[in-house]
Amino acid sequence: MSYRRGPRELGSTGRVGIFPRHGLRGIVGLLLLAACGSGSNGGGGGGDDQTPDDACVGPTCKCARETLKIEAGLAPNVMLVVDASSSMNYPYGAAGSPTRWTATVQSLTNLVTNLDGQARFALSYFPIDEGCATGAPDVPFGATSAAQIRSSLASSSARGYTPTYGALREASTALAAMNDPNPELIILATDGLPNCGCVNGFGEYCPQQPTCPSPCRLADGAPDPGDAAAMVTKLYQAGIATYVIGIAFPQSEATLTDYAQRGGTTRYYPAQSSVELEQALATVGQRIVSCTLELTSPPHDPNLTNILIDGVPIPRSTTNGWEFVGGERGVVIYGSYCDQLQTGTHDVTAVYDCPVVI
Repeated sequence: MSYRRGPRELGSTGRVGIFPRHGLRGIVGLLLLAACGSGSNGGGGGGDDQTPDDACVGPTCKCARETLKIEAGLAPNVMLVVDASSSMNYPYGAAGSPTRWTATVQSLTNLVTNLDGQARFALSYFPIDEGCATGAPDVPFGATSAAQIRSSLASSSARGYTPTYGALREASTALAAMNDPNPELIILATDGLPNCGCVNGFGEYCPQQPTCPSPCRLADGAPDPGDAAAMVTKLYQAGIATYVIGIAFPQSEATLTDYAQRGGTTRYYPAQSSVELEQALATVGQRIVSCTLELTSPPHDPNLTNILIDGVPIPRSTTNGWEFVGGERGVVIYGSYCDQLQTGTHDVTAVYDCPVVI
């Protein structure tokens, strides 16, 4: 395959990858436009294969273009943070229906099976006892983690309360220990509000929304009701997005929406039935492998970067656009633009070191 060399090198290989999109109807191509030159010769590099008159995006921007072979990118590290509180033993619907826990186990089993090889998973339950304790992931990231997760889910049970903050804190610790360039994200699946901080006069835990409701109070040394939301914000500031699945608990809609917005994923995914839970997890799974793109080399100046779909620039926005992840070695496409990539054939283009046009 021939290509025209740009005015600066793009890492050791000059290669950009994209996560494989098995089971999707379209193919997403990724083109990389090299750094823009400032003069008639494209800003350096030299050679007959330069094309200084090729326009990038802006009217004053000139650069050469490389069309690169599409290859598999880095699989994202996905931490499954799963509510295993006693309320997950309630029927998922009418009496006699499978429990929320049974449906969650089945849906998560399907998720890790379907995306094995496209994403790397770890699994963390909360709580890990009959109270409010949390701990390190039950299944850490590893080459055989998908099989281990299936085995763990098959032998698991639901009990205790809902220590959401502690679970997210442990997930943050586990992800911080990863020493690779792979994008990182969390899927939080829960059926209710955190309830491991507020207690009533009998020492029983009360739901937190967003403060302890009367007559409950914050227990001594307990996490503040807002700590879980603050942890989601902290994770996102570290480049870790949080997808939120709400299991059969509409009363928590405002809180779960807040988590999703803080986590950079805009909205939570409601699942009021086992069928909706399966669909929600499948949708999230599809998005994390089709809307996350790998850049071999981060840009010199992240603020001079444009992302285009089929030649049209899209805004830099975590609501409806794009944003860097993984230390600016990857890009996530959000909102309607991610939806656009789910069908048809599209080219996604990254333009480095050019004036931002949208």
